[in-house]
Amino acid sequence: LSGQIRVQYYTHGDPEQETRAVFPICSGNGECGACTDETALNFEPYPEGTVFYDDGSCVYPVGCTDVTACTFDADAVVDDGSCLYTDECGVCGGTGLDQDGDGVCDDVDPCVGEYDECGICSGPGILDGQCDCDGNVLDALGECGGACVSDEDGDGVCDDVDPCVGALDTCGVCNGPGAVYECGCAPILEGECDCDGNQLDAVGECGGDCEADTDGDGVCDVDEVLGCLAPLACNFNAFATDSDPDLCVYPFTPCETCSGATDGSGVVLANDDDLDGVCNADEVEGCQDPLACNYHAQATDPLPCEYALGCDLCSGGTLGSGFVIDLDEDDDGICNDEDTCFGVIDECGVCAGPGAVYDCGCSPIPLGDCDCEGNELDAVGVCGGTCDQDDNDDGICDYLQVEGCTNPAACNFMPEAYIDDDSCFYATLGYDCNGECLDDEDGDGVCDPFEILGCTELGNPMYNPYATEDDGSCIQGGCMVPIACNYDPNLDYAIIEMCDFESCAGCSIPFACNYDPALQYVVLELCDFTSCGGCLDLFACNYDATAQISAPTTCIYEQDALGDCGGDCLEDADGDGVCDVYAPCSDADALGVCGGSCESDVNLNGVCDVDEMLGCTYAEALNYDEGATLDDGTCTFPDTSSLSAEQPCEGDVTGDGFVNVSDILLTLSRFNTLCE
Repeated sequence: LSGQIRVQYYTHGDPEQETRAVFPICSGNGECGACTDETALNFEPYPEGTVFYDDGSCVYPVGCTDVTACTFDADAVVDDGSCLYTDECGVCGGTGLDQDGDGVCDDVDPCVGEYDECGICSGPGILDGQCDCDGNVLDALGECGGACVSDEDGDGVCDDVDPCVGALDTCGVCNGPGAVYECGCAPILEGECDCDGNQLDAVGECGGDCEADTDGDGVCDVDEVLGCLAPLACNFNAFATDSDPDLCVYPFTPCETCSGATDGSGVVLANDDDLDGVCNADEVEGCQDPLACNYHAQATDPLPCEYALGCDLCSGGTLGSGFVIDLDEDDDGICNDEDTCFGVIDECGVCAGPGAVYDCGCSPIPLGDCDCEGNELDAVGVCGGTCDQDDNDDGICDYLQVEGCTNPAACNFMPEAYIDDDSCFYATLGYDCNGECLDDEDGDGVCDPFEILGCTELGNPMYNPYATEDDGSCIQGGCMVPIACNYDPNLDYAIIEMCDFESCAGCSIPFACNYDPALQYVVLELCDFTSCGGCLDLFACNYDATAQISAPTTCIYEQDALGDCGGDCLEDADGDGVCDVYAPCSDADALGVCGGSCESDVNLNGVCDVDEMLGCTYAEALNYDEGATLDDGTCTFPDTSSLSAEQPCEGDVTGDGFVNVSDILLTLSRFNTLCE
């Protein structure tokens, strides 16, 4: 029986939850079941719709599955009992012991224990009271095995050779009194004024340079200042030390005063700028001409004078208060008492007349005329016109009857038209006749009268979708979270998405390699404490001048026999650059290479697991791969499709003369295969 069966069902009877599926009808020979685990050795990607369940035929890799074992195989699923463990000596599968934990196996360790200070295995070391392994003790100076018996003053010099058992004072005297004199260790010498050998000068200054003070006033002759010491003198000098009365200057005239300086620079001020004998403060300004109307009898300094001319008279007064009386009010040169016209005769000859204010100047237009030239109105009312007929009284001469739009406000106004034909059309309010805005100051295509003010920023809380002109009513948004890098407390509202929490965060620890003082927040995980670390000891063979952080534990001070810093070569007797004897290795890798990088060699074939090349490793197989290092069970051999009793070794499917895991894997790889 074979074929397919189609299934359609509804979950809980709900028509909306319909499920349809097609299942094959298996024939009973295992075609519908197979190994479905992709990690299995015999997994095959069968065509879709041919395998529907796992029939338990999966075959998995075998090996050591204990992660604590040194032969652990991360790919193994079935444990084959091949696990080995590292002994105390670091040997995989070994049985050695290392009781003292020094990394050297006890069977080759020259000292199972610790060497004491004297190099004796598990010895007692230097005994109490002694200072070395030879039994010596410290002498009076603390020298191991020394001969000094006494050092009473504790100065580190044995008393039998010490020039001063005690202390030298500041003057160099053994156990002396010290610097107790005026000059320390000695008094001031007679005739001197200090400890430096100086003497008093002419003005009594110790060590001074004044040679003479003739007048004995305490001022050295070379420092004397000659000047006027009279306080009432204009050139009084408060800093003068010697006085000379002949140098003093005093005010002489009543107007003179002193300038007020007291450093000898003072002068006499005249206070009479015009030298007229009248002090500046007493001067009186005014007109000094008795014939003038504003004459000032007490004036000492002149001012402009005013005089009565023509019809004018003076008001009187002799103290500058007089003025000119105007007796020609219309300024026509005729005195008021003789003037027949108080005012101006206009161009028409009328006293104080209005002037030529009529249509024709001094007279109106004559009756029947239309202008001052004697012209009359024509048929259409034009003054001096030539139209002699307008039968319809439309104001247009009969021979000029042109039809069109006669409204000047219309877009199609015809200045030459006299008869309106109702053809006028007008611009829309706010626009010109071409449809352009009459006023559009910002050039945005919206006429100024139709602009709508508001916030035009999309997404702003104050946004007005109808606004065409931004009026500044938008509020400012941004990051208002105090711990953010771009925090701004002056904003109007918060927009969390705009906050920056990264640009100002990083490593701000001063001793880190990537220290950045400009950062605000420290993120310890971002700090680098290793890339700039190194040995900064000049005496180390791996001294690193570029290191910023000292890492003393990385310093190496010894070179091996080949000159390598920290190398493990103990001897190179012939100096050929090839090491004769290596020091014991404490960090051998899985392949036994000292300092190597191989972490695992589970099958102990001398090839690191990460470098294994999978393939058929049996030379007698049809598909032998000489580059393979680990057999993957894919070998095919001649005449191995069936087993018979005639085989020399029953179960040796691979024909290599051994019955082992490879035979099992090959047999399992053919599991569920259809034989024809």
